[in-house]
Amino acid sequence: MGPVLNGLIKLQSVENRLRAAKAKLARCRRSVIIQENQVRSLQSALEAKKEEAQLTKVQCDRLELELKSRDAEVNKLRASLNTAKTNKEYAAVLTMLNTTKADNSKIEAQILELMKAVEADEEESAAIRKQIEEQIQVLEDIRKKADSSAGEHEAEIAKIQAEWNEVAKGIPAKALAGLNGKPLIQWVWEAVQGTGLFDQVLVATDAPQILQKVREFGGSATLTRAEHASGSDRVAEAAAELDAELIFNVQGDEPLIDAPSLSSLLEAFSCPEVRMASLMTPLDDPRELADPNAVKVVVDQDFNALYFSRSPIPFNRDGSASARYWRHIGVYAYRREALLRFVALPPGRLEQLEKLEQLRALEHGIPIRMVPTSYQGIGIDTPQDLERVKALLKASR
Repeated sequence: MGPVLNGLIKLQSVENRLRAAKAKLARCRRSVIIQENQVRSLQSALEAKKEEAQLTKVQCDRLELELKSRDAEVNKLRASLNTAKTNKEYAAVLTMLNTTKADNSKIEAQILELMKAVEADEEESAAIRKQIEEQIQVLEDIRKKADSSAGEHEAEIAKIQAEWNEVAKGIPAKALAGLNGKPLIQWVWEAVQGTGLFDQVLVATDAPQILQKVREFGGSATLTRAEHASGSDRVAEAAAELDAELIFNVQGDEPLIDAPSLSSLLEAFSCPEVRMASLMTPLDDPRELADPNAVKVVVDQDFNALYFSRSPIPFNRDGSASARYWRHIGVYAYRREALLRFVALPPGRLEQLEKLEQLRALEHGIPIRMVPTSYQGIGIDTPQDLERVKALLKASR
């Protein structure tokens, strides 16, 4: 095994430990969130019960006013009995009196039932208040324990992250990893160049050794600053010096990128309103759906991205067989001014939560047109990826 593969194996081992430590921290925080939700649920139930009791009281008050009015009617009818001049008139008044009294009895019964309901609501409210007090105390205990544990987990994460950084420093640039006799970056450059779609194929890198290697095999490359936070920032630095309307960003670890996918991405810009576009492929594997490293995307009827997430989206609540999922492929295309605007924007809240830079565009109102493709987007992030791509490239010869 070469130095890149050995380095990736060691890095993956450290990364697995880092992921496990972060999972512990997440579980620790999740226990607080779960208890907070429990308290909020009880508080909502209390408010609902208060509203229910208030509505019942209003109904009870209305019936009491109605009963008071009808009692006055009973008194008037009783007085009318004494002034009736004929038996027929007396009988008619007596019938009205008995009917009104019967109706009043029904209203009195309704009022009694409503008063019982109010009393029951108040008892339930008292019970819920007691539960809230108890659950708030539980929440305080959980918070204290979580705060203590979180400090330990954060210290562990910082320690492992420092180890990861040291290991990463010792790994030769991934782009120079050997793949069946050629460096990885050469496979990617030749794949893109071979499509015949582009006026210029340029490698943007902060590594002098990659710049030299690209020039050795006859490719074009430019050296960018090292401090870029993302690939988009690096591409934007290179694009700022180019006289080009459209800029494509193909990652340097995508040696299997194909012409049909890039051609479809290019075709998306036949619509003048498209400023930014990317690829997506059908996602059918339940394991991949649950994998946070596989970024999911949901789109509207015009195939504009609605949201990207590491979580399974959309959530299939009823287990419908018609649910369709898409996995995002990290190949982008931009109109030049849209790219330069995008990288100048501050990171968004959702971007920071999901650790997905494309959410910055959506948060700032830049639509992303998603283009379906059968290309699976096999990037190289692990030793297994490297061996898999080697086998696929060998089989394609």
